[in-house]
Amino acid sequence: MKQANQIKIARTIEQVRGIQTNIHRARHIGIMAADNERIDTQVHIIKQLYSEIDTKTQGGEKEDHAVEQAIQQALYRVQSWQMAAA
Repeated sequence: MKQANQIKIARTIEQVRGIQTNIHRARHIGIMAADNERIDTQVHIIKQLYSEIDTKTQGGEKEDHAVEQAIQQALYRVQSWQMAAA
């Protein structure tokens, strides 16, 4: 179960990094210049997401259910952003 969670966490973080890259790329070329506040909010949420996953997997809660819940929340947020960006 732990290995499965590690794979899910790695995939989630990979998706989040992809979104972060797209946000920075869009900002760099000025596509979303008028939307900077929304972008800043997304970047802030992404940072919180890293922190949540890290806390639940490294330190505090090592319970599989807590990790699974953090992963599901992360994937839901990632998918929401991808749909909003499309």
